[in-house]
Amino acid sequence: MRIPRTTLTLVLFVAFELGCQGADPDLPPVAQRSSGPPELATIATPAPLGPFKPVLLSPGETAAIEQLRRRGASVTIFQGPGEALVHFPLGQLERQWRKDGLPTAECGVSIAYRFTPDAGGPPMTDADLAYLDELPRLTRVNLAGTQVTAKAIQAFRATHPNVTVEEKDYE
Repeated sequence: MRIPRTTLTLVLFVAFELGCQGADPDLPPVAQRSSGPPELATIATPAPLGPFKPVLLSPGETAAIEQLRRRGASVTIFQGPGEALVHFPLGQLERQWRKDGLPTAECGVSIAYRFTPDAGGPPMTDADLAYLDELPRLTRVNLAGTQVTAKAIQAFRATHPNVTVEEKDYE
């Protein structure tokens, strides 16, 4: 291995100008090992980045997603643990894009499944929050533009503390 001249010069300057000292007499001696093979420090290998295990949806999850789609939700299931995002404002946009003959956005490396809303259907109401209960991996829901009341949203938040519930569309 060749050391660059500037590095060698700097090391020599520091050593001679600042003075190299021997071992500090206050430090304990280095522990000696008994004979035997040296211990090797191994680094844990990280889990492989992919491919992900396939995300499997139960019949109950599939039925709930279908009902939410009918009510205008855009539903995204992500790779890995299969976290679910239910978004009604995006569903409204996708319905409009379909009416206008425009394609819906299809992007995302970590998306396992993407469900777009039906062109029409009943509105999302308080009683329909029961469909969200069928999604055990639900992490976020945006209920903006639905007919779900503030009281029902508050009750849903109380029973689903690990789910982020949004009432407004933050554009």
